[in-house]
Amino acid sequence: MYKKILSISLLLILAACGVSSEKNNVIEHNKNGAGFLGMGTKDDVIIERQASLKNINEVVIGSFAVGFNDSSVEQKSAKRSLMGGGSNWGGKASGKVRLEGVSDATKQAITDAAYNDFVNKLRTYGYTVRDRSALTSSGAYQSATKKTYPYVDDNSGFLSSYGQTLFFQPTALGAEGLSIDGAFNQTGSKMLEFAKASNIAVVDATYIVDFVATGGHSSAMSASIKVGQNLAVTDANIRFSKDGAANVKLGQPVESGQPFGTVINETSTTDLAVSEATNVARVLMGGRSSRSRNYVIQADPTKYQSQSIRILGEANGRMIAKSKQ
Repeated sequence: MYKKILSISLLLILAACGVSSEKNNVIEHNKNGAGFLGMGTKDDVIIERQASLKNINEVVIGSFAVGFNDSSVEQKSAKRSLMGGGSNWGGKASGKVRLEGVSDATKQAITDAAYNDFVNKLRTYGYTVRDRSALTSSGAYQSATKKTYPYVDDNSGFLSSYGQTLFFQPTALGAEGLSIDGAFNQTGSKMLEFAKASNIAVVDATYIVDFVATGGHSSAMSASIKVGQNLAVTDANIRFSKDGAANVKLGQPVESGQPFGTVINETSTTDLAVSEATNVARVLMGGRSSRSRNYVIQADPTKYQSQSIRILGEANGRMIAKSKQ
């Protein structure tokens, strides 16, 4: 009887975490929370230091960069109580996801199209866009920190390639461009220096295009994750530097909502067997179960390109329109 109860308990614990995928279906990106415990939701567009946007009419482009996520580790874990309590039943579910089928040439074409749209929308909303030579010939620009594009922003961690973002800048801006690292850095102070001397605001824009979205649940007793696709601009910021620096940021993702490829489970049978054996041993020793699967999203490059251009254009429109309100 004891063995039977133990076997049933093991089955229940191991079943409490699961990983699956949606082969062709789109999963909606999670809304960004706000307020106490994230119970509210952020506005679609957020402005920081709005007063610094006043009296800006003439602008010059300082930098423009689009980052493309090609890999991700998505996780959900069983929740613990606010008092620190919890259960070994829930465990953790995770999915490692890679994007394939999109060349660097496609990403460069997307970046170029997004930049042209950005400049056109600045003009549409009433900004006068000056030739970049007014900035690039200045001492402030010459002494600012630069990077060679494309470049990798690596948040993958030790012994992992998951979590890298490859940034491109428009062909029109050349191979070398301003560093966009962090918030307000040495580059930002140099752009303010130029703006105050010339009375021309410097505009710097950065975007992140993500390819994967996840569903699932997390409770005190269980956790599951479902891996799917949905191209989205998940992070974007336009900084206007003149009388101070104002940031116009996306508060919520701008999603495509359409499939652009196929989700493929590439977890081997051997990996599954080893994982389950490890889980049994972990649970018997009082630990929590954990399940992980490896996925590839095989993209149709034509769909990826057209959808990325569309959502970047929507992000441009939302943020530039907000800057004029």
